[in-house]
Amino acid sequence: MSLEISNIIKSKSLFSDSLNWNQINDSLSLLPFGKNDSTNNQLIFKFFTNKLRKAGDKHSFFLTQGQIKWFLKKNPEPKEPEGKYLGDGIGLIRVPHFAFFASPHLTPQDFANNIRSQIKKIDTQNEINCWIVDLRGNNGGDMWPMLGGLNALINDGIVGYFVNLKNHKEFAWESNNGEIASTHQLIDTYKVKKTSPKNCYFD
Repeated sequence: MSLEISNIIKSKSLFSDSLNWNQINDSLSLLPFGKNDSTNNQLIFKFFTNKLRKAGDKHSFFLTQGQIKWFLKKNPEPKEPEGKYLGDGIGLIRVPHFAFFASPHLTPQDFANNIRSQIKKIDTQNEINCWIVDLRGNNGGDMWPMLGGLNALINDGIVGYFVNLKNHKEFAWESNNGEIASTHQLIDTYKVKKTSPKNCYFD
């Protein structure tokens, strides 16, 4: 378990280079492991979480199968994107969070296409000058389906970056029509009639 987690962090974490792996390996051997695998796993999760937090990672966390089942039981119907025309040339698209474990019956393509279909319906039935993207109920997850769906509102290109904390090397997030970025999974290609709407001001 500890080796598997170490390899995942080394290959995926933005904070991997900030961790002292020799010290981590030495410290792992001192953990008070017992005969209970569940307890041992929790020790390992807590150990690595603390290391990541001290390195500056406020985002990563571990979920066991039991915790995922509990979450699904408490949230049997995950929220899906919603769109609404507010009048006066204003369209609203509400994007909730998306995570594979929280939406087992909804694929990334489904989620992205749902966003696009909401946007398409509003845009084809009205003359939209402004779009509001409501993220108030969005607490994270897999951002690629979200970007893939919202690509309908913008021109293609770079929309953000990951930055390596050690060498400051930038890894661009590209948003291209009809794709879920980083995976190249194909989705709907609808674009709004005005991808460069005028500025909107609200009281």
